Amino acid sequence: MRRYHGIADHQNQSAMENAAPTDDPLKAFQSSLEQSGLRRGEILKRMHMARCIVGCINADRPTALPYREVVDTVLDTMPDGAATELCRQVARDLFPFLQNTPRAAPAAGKPVREQSDIRINLPEHRDLDDLIRVVREMPFSAQEYRVLNNYGETLLAQRMDRQAVENRATICRLLLTGMRDLPLDGRHYRAVVDRLLTLFKRDETRIYFLNVAREFFEFLASQAQAA
Repeated sequence: MRRYHGIADHQNQSAMENAAPTDDPLKAFQSSLEQSGLRRGEILKRMHMARCIVGCINADRPTALPYREVVDTVLDTMPDGAATELCRQVARDLFPFLQNTPRAAPAAGKPVREQSDIRINLPEHRDLDDLIRVVREMPFSAQEYRVLNNYGETLLAQRMDRQAVENRATICRLLLTGMRDLPLDGRHYRAVVDRLLTLFKRDETRIYFLNVAREFFEFLASQAQAA
């Protein structure tokens, strides 16, 4: 059986929007795909996998363990390795919508409290747009560029639109900036995510940010381990 792992709480304002949770998780998930820049054929492929997953779920809001088992069942029906890997990605992206109100996404106007013993150093900024402008102009180390490039190439290999890849790369630059001088572990990464999350003022952009942050951490950690 192909095991699925990676369900977690982790996830330019108008360009980086995702759909807000609704009573119909599949509709919200489809809306998020349409806003991501994917081609129609790729959206249809992902929606088919999402419907297969939802069709195997009995509970309205699955916990992580039953969801893994459901995804394992669907993974066993995939025809080849490429489809299996895409289905894993769909499962990760779909999970927050099935939860309806992701635990890591606070209500509007209620920022997540940063872990008090972890100091997050960000460049001076007025708001999110200003911070994005600053990090886009900042130099990054060769190792940071290597991770960004590898991540971008992975997304392009999945046939993601280049603008959508650039949007995600912008979020990754924010995360890398916050992680400088901090150990690469879940606790410190989560503190950076919580700090940056306070800059996102809309629920839909929070969800988008959390999804990318979760995805990038898995990629960043695996790259670091390989190195």
